[in-house]
Amino acid sequence: MQMIVWLLLLILCSPAYAARVLKIGKDQVNIGVSHNTDRKWNPNDRVCVYHKKIRVMCGMVIKTFPKGAIVKLNEPAKGRIFTGDPVLAKGEGGYIGGIAIGLCFGASLGKLSVETEGIEQTNRVAIAFGVQVDFPLTDMFVLQPELLYSPKGYSEKTTPTLTTLVKINYLELPLLLRMQWQLGTVRPFVLGGPFMGYLLGVSSTLSTSIASEESDIKNLLKVLDYGFYFGAGSEVAVSPFLAVTLVWRFGLGLANIIIDDSDPTGTRTMQILGGIKYLFE
Repeated sequence: MQMIVWLLLLILCSPAYAARVLKIGKDQVNIGVSHNTDRKWNPNDRVCVYHKKIRVMCGMVIKTFPKGAIVKLNEPAKGRIFTGDPVLAKGEGGYIGGIAIGLCFGASLGKLSVETEGIEQTNRVAIAFGVQVDFPLTDMFVLQPELLYSPKGYSEKTTPTLTTLVKINYLELPLLLRMQWQLGTVRPFVLGGPFMGYLLGVSSTLSTSIASEESDIKNLLKVLDYGFYFGAGSEVAVSPFLAVTLVWRFGLGLANIIIDDSDPTGTRTMQILGGIKYLFE
């Protein structure tokens, strides 16, 4: 019955200029809003309600009608919004807008830019993980600083029975700029930016079919690494507050990481990272 009343209000009430709150449900969570004159709401659009030019609360469109929509607020209104309050889009739909913090983790494949002549170098495969914060600059551009545990290194087979595995581990601070497009609740993006890495540790392991020996070679490497990341990925909204992400990116190290090496040697990294983000209003 309540849905029918809202539908009648949405059909009969048309805004003059901006979207407005038409009705507040008894549960104080679901509200009826009109369409804006220059756009119509779509399911999963995030909108915010303003009272006296102050943003009071936000929510997500759950159902649309020819003359308006029903919005589910993130929390009960409790007398903080009123019929006639303006409603503005927080973006074009889905998980949009404010600052977000997230966790990322996934596979990291590392090599070096210089290979030993006559010896095939292969990737060191390990797990990278970290935290990231999103600072929206516009609807399309987001500044994304990170704190990342980034394993690098390489593996090479010097003889048919002897393998060398070099593990180089960094704590990195990437500062990335993301350009994104909104397609409903899906947001594809490209990103790029510089990173600075601090050497946490490095070891070399010689392995044969019967034994292995590990040695610390941290004194052979410089403490700092730097370079650029670039890549692409996608973000999908799963709720008004949560989104999951998947990104592929390549790290190009520009520093010569070896002490007293006449041949500049830089890091090369490919990462496939998944993650989850929480949106702060």
